Amino acid sequence: MKLAIYVAGCGIVLAACSSADSSSTVKPSTVYEQYNEKVIRGLSYEEEKSYYTESRQADMEQKIPQYMQQMKKSREQVIQMSQQVSQSAARCKKIHLSQERIEANTAYLIYEQTDRCNPQSSHAQKQSVLMQNEQGWKIHQVEITI
Repeated sequence: MKLAIYVAGCGIVLAACSSADSSSTVKPSTVYEQYNEKVIRGLSYEEEKSYYTESRQADMEQKIPQYMQQMKKSREQVIQMSQQVSQSAARCKKIHLSQERIEANTAYLIYEQTDRCNPQSSHAQKQSVLMQNEQGWKIHQVEITI
């Protein structure tokens, strides 16, 4: 089963990069792994958003009102709930880079992941990450196979 992750602040977020950490000399996988650690520790929505491509940020902002209406929650409550889910998911997954391919301004990362919260789970899981270089590596899409 595949789960596409598109919205930080409104869905599970497991990867990205920040403008502070994403100079063009830093490998995309390094940025992704730094971001994952920040998600585990907790970060503000604005900091989280800065790790995403401009188009993904616009998509995130566009979807928040929809989630507010569906959930009958304020903007802040929707963001907080999403970040809690993201943090819980990131804490349960240990990631290991298995492939990194860079083609011009696009990076394709594949991570194997193991479930720390359910160590008996023996089936293979992976994260496929698409990043774009927009004055530094930014997350564009994450797909998780569980």
